[in-house]
Amino acid sequence: MEELKDKTISRIKEKKKILERELNVQININKNRIMLEGEELDKFVAKKVLRALDRNFKIKQALILKEDDCILEDVNIKNMTKRKDISTIRARVIGRNARTIKLLNDISGCYIILHDSTVSVLGQNENVERTVLTIKKLVQGSDHSKVYTYLEKEMKDLKKMPQDIGLKESFKNNIQEGSEKENNKKS
Repeated sequence: MEELKDKTISRIKEKKKILERELNVQININKNRIMLEGEELDKFVAKKVLRALDRNFKIKQALILKEDDCILEDVNIKNMTKRKDISTIRARVIGRNARTIKLLNDISGCYIILHDSTVSVLGQNENVERTVLTIKKLVQGSDHSKVYTYLEKEMKDLKKMPQDIGLKESFKNNIQEGSEKENNKKS
């Protein structure tokens, strides 16, 4: 596994038993390296959770990565702009009194952390995708109010979309009908 920050290693050491129980793996720590033992799928999930911890997410937040529809995405803000002054770009994402980043958290339902020139977004897949697009718009200079409006609209549209639109069931029915017709032709 990739090397983790000293701060992350000490957090993992403190909560090792909880993490091992929640992730269903054994965690072995050797200096700044973590070795995981367990089933491959459990190790895969554990690596995602440890990566989130390394990005400074709280353990409770990082553990949502156990869910199939949750992801962590890192966005390098340096790569999104031609501006050289990264501190100004960071200030746009954070906002006065951290208002912008808090609003993005609240509207999107995602957890957002800014470190150096990277923004890490943790949450449900669709929410993360929309939040990353919103952050890109902010970094590229879009007006804050327009960005908030855009994200609010996207999140409302997402909530309107039914989770299961019945395609799977419809597909099964079509296959069954096709099989029945085929059987009727043969008899």
